Amino acid sequence: MEKKYDEVSTQCHNDKKESVQSSRQILPQGKTVTEKLAWIEANVQNNSTYLVEITDDEKLNPHELSYEGKNNITIILEGNSSKPTISLTSSGSLFKIENGVHLILNNLSLHGIRNNNSSLIWVGGNLTMNIGSAVLNNQNIGYDFEQFGRFVLGGGITICGLFTMNGGIISGNSSGIGPKLKGGKGGGVYVCGDGKFVMNEGEITLNKSAMGGGIVITENGKFTLCGGSIEKNLGLVGGGICVQNGLFMMEGGMVSKNQAQGYGGGVLVMFSKENNWFGDFNKTGGTIIGYTSNSTNGNISKDNEGVVNKWAGHSIAGMGDGSVVKKFKNTTSAPTDDMYFKAATQDFSGIWDKDESSKNTSGGCYIATCVYGSYDCSEVLILRYFRDNHLAKSWLGRMFIQVYYVISPKLVSLFGDKEWFHSLFKRIINSQVKRLSQK
Repeated sequence: MEKKYDEVSTQCHNDKKESVQSSRQILPQGKTVTEKLAWIEANVQNNSTYLVEITDDEKLNPHELSYEGKNNITIILEGNSSKPTISLTSSGSLFKIENGVHLILNNLSLHGIRNNNSSLIWVGGNLTMNIGSAVLNNQNIGYDFEQFGRFVLGGGITICGLFTMNGGIISGNSSGIGPKLKGGKGGGVYVCGDGKFVMNEGEITLNKSAMGGGIVITENGKFTLCGGSIEKNLGLVGGGICVQNGLFMMEGGMVSKNQAQGYGGGVLVMFSKENNWFGDFNKTGGTIIGYTSNSTNGNISKDNEGVVNKWAGHSIAGMGDGSVVKKFKNTTSAPTDDMYFKAATQDFSGIWDKDESSKNTSGGCYIATCVYGSYDCSEVLILRYFRDNHLAKSWLGRMFIQVYYVISPKLVSLFGDKEWFHSLFKRIINSQVKRLSQK
């Protein structure tokens, strides 16, 4: 399969950073991390690498790594064999990395706080995580802006620069307000305007958000998954990864055991003309496990009552406009299964699933199928979903279904070839589909 995005297809190799970028490492003076960072700020020089050695657990206020008039500054935070912890003490980002600064994490954990108003790390410059590093337990409930309202972006890390993950773990982070994580995007990682995230190894797990439990990609951000695992994350939509407006390239790695209440248990590719959401997905390697193939390790979509959503895409969901599923995959996508979906043009390739069994077990949507000319079009899919997951749960709903399946075949037989029949019922069904989509 020809790759659709040649300009980023080599990221798995070319963007991988070494832990040490300079043979000359300056050891800043001071006993604590706070003292050593203050020494760097007072003595910083262009094109310099500073090694901050950490031997004990410490607490740190939010810290901005920004050095006016200086460029190409590398700071290595390196723990010893005990893997010490740096804990955030108050609201804000533990580290805000500005342009021209590269922060490298080796063998230590960063811990966030509850009811924070920021991601634990904000990246405008460059961040590298290596083996033994961790970003843990930050709860971002957002910050109120008088003009724009509340932003809740990124529980663990927000990336507007470059983030390279060569190892380590991002876990236990969340973004959103209240039990439903209202407004949250990217429980583990939020990739924003022109930001780039390259994951070579490591683990993103047990994070949660309304949109993109593990990762959300938006504002033309790019995420390349080369290795490692994204698993056990929870999102209302996009349990593992949500591509709202940007590009997700998968060349390796594993996406498994993630859960969404709506579309895309593993991966959700969004589309909305009204909101300017145009997600792109290009898979040329790696594995996305689907619940239909593996109920133990598969990604899954199921509602808050535990009912499995048949057409929401356990592995992958590609959306059409109007919040309807255009393409979906419930089964596992293996490393040899190349897949592609470009939301803006609805262009796709690869093997996507069709739930043929539903035709034999649940009955047909006769009038809708007649009007739209396809049993598998997006409008009929959403009506089938409403039938199986809502109407069928009540005695009144089941009675309606029985009456419908007695009357609708006769109506289609008598009037299915009439223009007025199509015009009348298309208006009625379009209105119902729009209401259900919004709900």
